[in-house]
Amino acid sequence: MLKSKKQIVILGILALGTQLMADDNSWGLYGKVTLVTPQADLRVYSGGKSSGHGFEMGKNWGDESQVITFGAYVGYNRLSGNYRPEIDTALGLDWWRFGIDTRFATPIKAMTVYAGLSANFFDGYRYQNSSVLGLKGGFPDSKAKFGARLGIQYTISGRWGVSMDYNFAEWRSDIAPAPAIKGVNPVNPSWVATSVVYQF
Repeated sequence: MLKSKKQIVILGILALGTQLMADDNSWGLYGKVTLVTPQADLRVYSGGKSSGHGFEMGKNWGDESQVITFGAYVGYNRLSGNYRPEIDTALGLDWWRFGIDTRFATPIKAMTVYAGLSANFFDGYRYQNSSVLGLKGGFPDSKAKFGARLGIQYTISGRWGVSMDYNFAEWRSDIAPAPAIKGVNPVNPSWVATSVVYQF
């Protein structure tokens, strides 16, 4: 006997809820909320001790019995810089990230090490309209800039965990506008991402 559409929807919702409440990460999906801490060139660009935020959604393939597994993700970061008196402005940066990871099991069951490559789409911008040193408007760049990351993830309890990874990418590799300005162009952004992880 066929169930009504309403019954099918209710059963589907119950099944989804049961899956989400389960302790195992059988879907391999995860989400991260991230604190972005700029390093090196990106620290200069953003005016020193600034920080940003972001998110990441991804999927991992494989199970706990495998030593090496793989994952893919998409993420977005936003970094709001501090005022830089030497160029009379404050600079910020937005970027989308798409990447793949190779994940390695460790002797500590709850701990995973991962490394991977990414494609980054950066869009730099400024908070003020100063014309000092010819800096006008934003710094749009539609080209994919390749990067890499190395990190570690620890599962605290059930579906919750924390991760930390170091990221490096190229952004403004050309020397324009002239003259070259430290922390503006060229820039090779690097950052530490500290995240809270939820595994679906």
